[in-house]
Amino acid sequence: MKRIFALVCILTVCLTAFSSCKTNGSQTANYLKPVKLTESEQQLLTLTHPAEPLLLDYCVEDAVSLSIDTFSLQNGQWVKENQVLALAQDDTAKPMSGRLALNYTAWGDSFGLDTIAVQDTTGSVIRSGELSKKNAYEFRASSVSRKETAVVLNEPVCLLLFCADKPETINNGKIPTDPFHHPEVFTSEYVQIVAITFSDSPLS
Repeated sequence: MKRIFALVCILTVCLTAFSSCKTNGSQTANYLKPVKLTESEQQLLTLTHPAEPLLLDYCVEDAVSLSIDTFSLQNGQWVKENQVLALAQDDTAKPMSGRLALNYTAWGDSFGLDTIAVQDTTGSVIRSGELSKKNAYEFRASSVSRKETAVVLNEPVCLLLFCADKPETINNGKIPTDPFHHPEVFTSEYVQIVAITFSDSPLS
């Protein structure tokens, strides 16, 4: 319970405010962009969780909904897992904008996403409970989206990536720069992506 409360506190701090989309004339860039925290803010967040949360602002023209899902690599192909981690819809915001906060663990056999929170322009927050993620594999490597990323409607964007292997397997967890388009590069036995997709269709 204390761990869940700490994670909720982190997400609350992360989502206190976000900047609106910046426009250039009539054009609005579609992006996911890391939020710049002060040194004191970073220190505060890491007091309750060893890994600094992934904190991103989003701004996507013509999007009306978003979903956060996990994909696993199976026989060289990415397969979307059945569990949807987060869903949000906003038919009124033009463009669709807000902030994401993701806590995650990158070690041992409990690697993976811990919690998610999504805040839209109205201030409404969607927050997950603590996700269960005990694995038969051990963490080897990860990739975290901490650079500005262009968003294409209806195409998933990688937020977090985890490589893992069975405990007896030695592997450095090789990760390509474009994981969705180059699955053949991975050498780990288990690979998972947490991705966000912005859609121009409402949630069904």
